Amino acid sequence: MLTTNAAPLSADAINKALREFKIEATTEQIALIQRYMSLLLAWNEKINITAIRDPLEMLYRHFCESMYAAVALPLQGGRLADVGSGGGFPGLALKIIRPELQVFLIESNVKKATFWQKWFGSSHLPMRACW
Repeated sequence: MLTTNAAPLSADAINKALREFKIEATTEQIALIQRYMSLLLAWNEKINITAIRDPLEMLYRHFCESMYAAVALPLQGGRLADVGSGGGFPGLALKIIRPELQVFLIESNVKKATFWQKWFGSSHLPMRACW
């Protein structure tokens, strides 16, 4: 089993960072971010999913910046194709903050797509992925 040495961020730290980007999140959405970050950090130890390894930097650079699109653009519904999704940004982050979006992840790297499959099984968010 993959483990991580990085301590998970608290719900308060996540909520504070999101508010800096004018992003409102429910307790459930914050919990999804925590689980996603934990899984990403663990997989990053063995497979290069993302170059960012610091949890706080990951929160700001991946989650907050991706989720800010939901503030800047009217993303209340519709479909989103994330081509070259890598670690799932911005697609998975936007799906967490706007669960009504229909998100399609497209990635040629099977290892990264396998990471998503693991995430899909634990998140219960309906997603579609192609690789």
